[in-house]
Order: sequence, then structure tokens, then C-alpha cells
Amino acid sequence: MEEQGKETIISDEKDEEVVEEEEVVESNVDSSNDEADDKVDEALQEEIATLTEEFDQLKDRYLRAQAEFENFKRRTRKERVAERKYKSQDLVNELLPALDNFERALEVSVTEETKGIIDGITMDYNQ
Repeated sequence: MEEQGKETIISDEKDEEVVEEEEVVESNVDSSNDEADDKVDEALQEEIATLTEEFDQLKDRYLRAQAEFENFKRRTRKERVAERKYKSQDLVNELLPALDNFERALEVSVTEETKGIIDGITMDYNQ
């Protein structure tokens, strides 16, 4: 007698027992394969979760580094502008005492003896 779903030809009762035992062994193999597949799936899911977490951390670090660099550029730009502004202020602070001295020298009364000196100081002051 031949069954279409099975490749084994069943001829008597002993063969039927062998076929039934083979089916039991195959079902055990299938269940162990399912368990192995489940373990592999779990391992893959864990690896995916780990890689996703690592990706998120790296992305966060990248975004923070990019923001920090933008802040650095903005800060250095402000520092350069402030440096130029206060550099000229320092120059003015150094020149003010000399200008004050010129003004005091011009306030001196002009006489024949000091006329040449006063004229020279006036020219320097105007310049």
C-alpha cells in the first residue's frame, strides 16, 4: 500500500511502526529547529537593539559636537569683534594724555620767546 504524502512504501505492520517512529523523530528535529530558530531570532533582536542604542549614542555625540563647534565659531567671531573694538579704545586711552598735554601747552600765554614753540605745538595738535 502506498500513501501519496509519504515516500516510504508501507507493506506490513512492522514497516508502519518504523514510519511512525520516523515521524516522531522528524517532529522532534522540527521542534529543536524551531527552538534554535527562536534562539537565533532572540540573539538577532538583542543585537539589533544593541546596535540601535549604539547608533543613537553616536548620533547624539555627533549632534553635540556639531553644536559645540557652531558655538565655538560664534564665540571666536564675537571675541575678534570685541578685540578690534577695544584695541582702538586702548590706543585712544594712550593718546589722551598726550592730547591733554598739547592743550595745556597751548593755554600758555604767547610771548615773543614762546611764539615759535607755540606755533609748532599748534601745528602738531591740529595734525
